[in-house]
Amino acid sequence: MAGRPPEVFLHVGAMKTGTSYLQQLLGENAQQLAADGVLFPGDAAWGAQVRAVRDILQLGADRQQRDAVVGAWGELRRQLREHDGRAALISMEFLSFASRKRAQALVSDLAPADVSVIVTIRDAGRVLPAQWQESTQNRGTASWERYTEAVLRGKSKDPIWRTSMRALNIPNVLNVWGALIPPERLHLVTVPPPGSAPTLLWERFAAAVGLDPQRYEPPKRRRNESLGYASADLMRRANVDLRSLPIAHYQQTVKAHLCKRVLAGRSGEPRVGISPALSDFATQWNNSMVDAVTKSGGVVHGDLSDLLLPTPVTKESVEEPAPAELLSAASDALAGLKPFIDVRRRKLEKLQNSMGTEDTVDSVPATPRPDPADDVGAAVAEVVAAVRLAIDLQQRYRTLAGLDDDQPSAESRLSTTVQRATRRGRRVLRRLLP
Repeated sequence: MAGRPPEVFLHVGAMKTGTSYLQQLLGENAQQLAADGVLFPGDAAWGAQVRAVRDILQLGADRQQRDAVVGAWGELRRQLREHDGRAALISMEFLSFASRKRAQALVSDLAPADVSVIVTIRDAGRVLPAQWQESTQNRGTASWERYTEAVLRGKSKDPIWRTSMRALNIPNVLNVWGALIPPERLHLVTVPPPGSAPTLLWERFAAAVGLDPQRYEPPKRRRNESLGYASADLMRRANVDLRSLPIAHYQQTVKAHLCKRVLAGRSGEPRVGISPALSDFATQWNNSMVDAVTKSGGVVHGDLSDLLLPTPVTKESVEEPAPAELLSAASDALAGLKPFIDVRRRKLEKLQNSMGTEDTVDSVPATPRPDPADDVGAAVAEVVAAVRLAIDLQQRYRTLAGLDDDQPSAESRLSTTVQRATRRGRRVLRRLLP
């Protein structure tokens, strides 16, 4: 477009502050936003923004993961520069991990556009349980007791502590991003307390971007629902065996189906308990966040008192879920995996019949045997075996059909034109594959 480029709003998180809800709402309303002059770039699944942020921040556990997203930031930046409207909006909580150097590189790369930063902030008493249960959906194996101990000890070398700080360290986020922009372009949105109107967070966020919240529809179905205590504990036990799965297999079968579709739907499950020591920690941390917000001079949307509500003590001490609760969660997990497995088995059998092959489809990859007297261990082993069978069936199907595994590493070496063609091809594959 001619003239000055659109203002770019960077919603940097933090994690577990309503980001999934906001991203889903923005994605589902992308057309209306565009009509109002605001670009929410990327594909409908929001994956383009994830890949772009991984690219510019050079995030990835290994070179293959980093290579897989090379060029994604350049493509997103092109969309921002070509947008003929007043603003563009990127929402990706990995931006809260950025070092000063990486954040500076990102802001400089968007020049001459004005950059505004939005930080959503939630009280620590709700962030910590949410962060732990989310870790159990991402191959984490630490119990809630172990997680709590790590938070209270505060040892910087402890990986659990570092994980918790990704969601909690608002002072560092403000220090990194606040140094790069004037205070009037630093927007601080407080997450409303429990019992608030369900749209209040969106209304506050919309005010930061200068949008009329009433013009946009709420999400059709909330994603990223939390797990109850027993379900989360079941997952962290299963992850001892499942964490070695390739990330693509884990994400599709374990996280997307077992966690988000099956276990997240369990109603009436008790939530994680808060001990007196953790409640005291949350209170002190909330005070430090409020101090950092005040010192930043940023524009507050909401009320800082939302961050200072006392964290209720629900358990005098941290205890594991009762065996009966874990067995119930395992039973529901198996019930939810059965139709998933049946669909994959039928697809494979249909393909085998069409090709005249007779490969068996009911074998289960080896699973460690628990102590025969350990009912919970046996139930966890059954869940692990069911997950492995579901993955095994899909991999047999893909191998027999001559399909490559769904890894995007080659994408980084393709031109923009070929990348677009690849995406179209993948959309076709998604309609064919579970």
